[in-house]
Amino acid sequence: MADPFAEEGALNDATPDEAADADPVEMQVASFFVEADEVVALIQSLDDPAAKHEAAAERVAQVLDHYQEQPSILDSKLEAMVTPLLEAVRGVSRGTRPKAVLPHACRVFYSLCKVRGYKTIVKFVPHEVADLEPLVHLLAGVGPADATNWQIAYALMVWLSMVVMVPFDLSIIDSTVPLAANAAAAGSTEAAQAAASTEARGGRPLVEAIEKLAMSYLGSTGPARDGAAICLARLLTRPGLQRQLSAFITWAGAELSSGRAAAEAAGGAGLATSLMVGIYTAVATIFKLGHRTELLPMLPLLGPLTASPEALLTDPSVIRRKLGIKLLQRVAAVYLPPRVAAWRYQRGSRSLEKNLQLTAAPGTDTSAATAAAAAAADVAVDDEEEGEEEEAEVPEAIEEIIEQLLRGLGDGDTVVRWSAAKGIGRVTARLPLDMADDIVESVLEVLSDKEDANAWHGGCLALAELARRGLLLPARLPQVLPRIVSALHFDVPRGATSVGTHVRDAACYVCWAFARAFEPSVMQPHVEPLAKALLIVVVFDREVNCRRAAAAAFQENVGRQGNFPHGIDIVTKADYFSVGSRPNAYLTIGTYLGGFDAYRGPLLDHLATVKFKHWDPHIRLLAAQAAACLAPLDAPYVLDTLFPTLYDKTLSPDLKARHGATHMIAEALLGLARACYGGEGRLLPDATRKAVSGLVPAIEKARLYRGRGGEVMRGATARLLEVCALLRLPSGPKASKEKLVSLDDSIKHPHEPISHAAVAGLQAVAAAYFSAPAPGTTLLEPLVDRLTARYVELLTQLSNEKIDQLRELAALTLIRLLEHTELPPVPQHADLAAILLKAAAVPTAAAVPATARADSSSAAAVAEAAMSTSIYLAPHECFPRTAQLLSCAAYRKATLRGLSVSAGGITESTTKAAAGALMKQVRKATADQFYVHLLTYGDPGELEPMPVDDGSPPPADGEPPLPAAMPAGEPRLELLQGVLLETAWLGDLDKDAKPARTKLLEALGLPPPRVVAGAAPAKPKADEKAFLDYKELVGEVGY
Repeated sequence: MADPFAEEGALNDATPDEAADADPVEMQVASFFVEADEVVALIQSLDDPAAKHEAAAERVAQVLDHYQEQPSILDSKLEAMVTPLLEAVRGVSRGTRPKAVLPHACRVFYSLCKVRGYKTIVKFVPHEVADLEPLVHLLAGVGPADATNWQIAYALMVWLSMVVMVPFDLSIIDSTVPLAANAAAAGSTEAAQAAASTEARGGRPLVEAIEKLAMSYLGSTGPARDGAAICLARLLTRPGLQRQLSAFITWAGAELSSGRAAAEAAGGAGLATSLMVGIYTAVATIFKLGHRTELLPMLPLLGPLTASPEALLTDPSVIRRKLGIKLLQRVAAVYLPPRVAAWRYQRGSRSLEKNLQLTAAPGTDTSAATAAAAAAADVAVDDEEEGEEEEAEVPEAIEEIIEQLLRGLGDGDTVVRWSAAKGIGRVTARLPLDMADDIVESVLEVLSDKEDANAWHGGCLALAELARRGLLLPARLPQVLPRIVSALHFDVPRGATSVGTHVRDAACYVCWAFARAFEPSVMQPHVEPLAKALLIVVVFDREVNCRRAAAAAFQENVGRQGNFPHGIDIVTKADYFSVGSRPNAYLTIGTYLGGFDAYRGPLLDHLATVKFKHWDPHIRLLAAQAAACLAPLDAPYVLDTLFPTLYDKTLSPDLKARHGATHMIAEALLGLARACYGGEGRLLPDATRKAVSGLVPAIEKARLYRGRGGEVMRGATARLLEVCALLRLPSGPKASKEKLVSLDDSIKHPHEPISHAAVAGLQAVAAAYFSAPAPGTTLLEPLVDRLTARYVELLTQLSNEKIDQLRELAALTLIRLLEHTELPPVPQHADLAAILLKAAAVPTAAAVPATARADSSSAAAVAEAAMSTSIYLAPHECFPRTAQLLSCAAYRKATLRGLSVSAGGITESTTKAAAGALMKQVRKATADQFYVHLLTYGDPGELEPMPVDDGSPPPADGEPPLPAAMPAGEPRLELLQGVLLETAWLGDLDKDAKPARTKLLEALGLPPPRVVAGAAPAKPKADEKAFLDYKELVGEVGY
């Protein structure tokens, strides 16, 4: 459930998942309140007794939830929505409308507060005196124990928080509620409600009644607690209620002390009651809304709340730590008088007229004149305050509060660090210069190597807040900027990931704040390092939110400072959307920035010193590709500085470093050679060629393939060998053979990317360092036989996801063997073609398009039409064309077997298409040999006539023999079909099936079945309707 009082603007330190970093889909941004008329009509329908109030409230809440990302769109219709709701509540409180309307109206009111924020909604809430007592009575009838009506309690207390601010003494508004008593005598429903409210009040004054009702909700666990806190704060900060305020703070301190004692007794587990959260919220809100003169006497009563920093900072509850930090900074604001520090740095003048005059004056140093005018204005306005500042003494409690705020910068949760950073900025603005400078020094100490990522994040937020308020003086910039540059690159590995995303994001916020806080003349000495650091984050950061934050900070500095080198050109290229895609940022924008001399060196240095050993392997590979794009822009630097730095890293004990260095050398060398040397490796300097050629042998000599991470190095070395071969770097026979051995070991690796890299490397090495055999040679014949047998074996295996990939590769390889003109003729050409056609008749999404291209037999007319690759994903197109090959004797058996398997499959579309194609082809056939071949295929019985040699190849091993040709003089197909279709094969065996079988055998010229010797004689039937058992059935059939 969303918290309407949640603090806005907190930075999010969650690292987004960018395993495959593509430009995220932008949210569909609405431009206006589309359902405004519908929502207003539904809200107004709450007055209609016949309307479905629950459905209307549900629909309104559903529509409003869609605008939580863009709540300002609702502003134009807020009054039209809030007024009818509160009119309905007012009618219920006065008894003019049914009480059933109340929960639905309050639910919609809560939805509005949740989406738009209660601070905006209360601007449209009426604050009439006449509403005070009815609201109190209505709230008294709800009760905090009623968990189903928390939305009613929340809405009523938010409304009460505005009504109690009426500029009248509440005692003159209070009454003894005589109307309720009279109505009770009348016995009406409203009378009972009034009597119950009066009893709940207990005859207490109105102020006490409101206070007790609100305090009863401080222990709630939902938004009603927040409504009670704001209602109490508005009530107790009214003038003249110091006694009630003092009593409440005393009660709050006692409750918190007892809660902490119980937590310590429980071993520090922390009995994090909701009441403690409600008390912190209420007191913090009181010190936000109250007047300083009225709150000063209450400070001694806050001992239990502020005197134990350890209890506050070690509290297991995040929200209590946040509220505690918030309370501390507001207590400090009460201790310190509100004044503007005279020593602060302010950009420009307070007078718009003076700013315009300075801008229009020709021939003047605008920045110096502006600074002078600002200083003069500050002195003129704050002269009296400065005198008071010199005499004012800072209370001792301030030092303790500041210490707790500084410690809060290192808290484990972002909301606590963010609140502490804002508190440091607010407190520092009221301190003298010497104490403020000490605070800045303490914040800078947080940004040290001994601190963790949370402390760095909090320190960056604090520096940004100080800069925005003009509390970070220009004299501190030489100390601050190096730490900010370090924060922009903060990335600490932790296990399989790293921490530091939120630190880099906060550092970009600091750079954004500097652009708005300081004059260009002040920032001029620091522009160069800041611009370089920001652009490195813009193009090379792993996280999309950091790249976009850096782009926004760079754009802000370009617009406000105006002295960033090539700022306008870069902003037009590296904008918020273009850096959203990581490959585009690395390869396109990075290459564009490399075209500027001021940024090329820092970009290359960052790749060669930081990104090449990044914990994410995808970033290492992307960094290598980026180096390949940047290397041609500065070839001498790459050859003389960058490569020598990376050579030693290829043998580093750190797996990430040696893997990234090997990849970066390979990619950068290839990009450099192709761009600057025409792809000729022999033109590279001798030292470079010698060093690169010796990297792989050195890696193998160091046995870096063994142990954890060895497979990663295999892929990197395979890529390096491929690059050396592509560039034709010199290699002797022995070295070439060693490359083959290395690649052969990597090809066998089960990890697919490594085997793919090894295959690519083998292809390049074979083409570069080995010659092709002469045409007609017989050296490859044994190899071709072995390859063919293995690939045929893979191709005919049963189908599953992994084997289908092997089948596809096997089919592609066979195609190459059949079509390659430089290889000797393949003796098994006919068998291979038959196997391929069988695979084509059993289509899979992967294997069929490959196998379909393999046929190059003599039956070119039929085969070419059947083997079109565009038809094999549609069974109704695939099988009719494949079935045409049944007319070709060379492919008949293989095609028939494949179609039979498909017809007997489990997929309905495949089964229907295969069976239909087969039957259609059968009906078109006219050759008698084909009929016998089809009808007797698979029959184990012996044929009496002599078979006719039809020229078909013998069956494969393990397959049943095909029947011989049919004798001459057989009947026509129509006769056979008539017998087959007219016979009731599931009817009586003797009357129907056996006579039909005899007719078929006679028509085909085949002998009837013979009785097996020793078979049991048929027993006479005892009853015509009796069923024969299995043994009798077998004996009667004659088997």
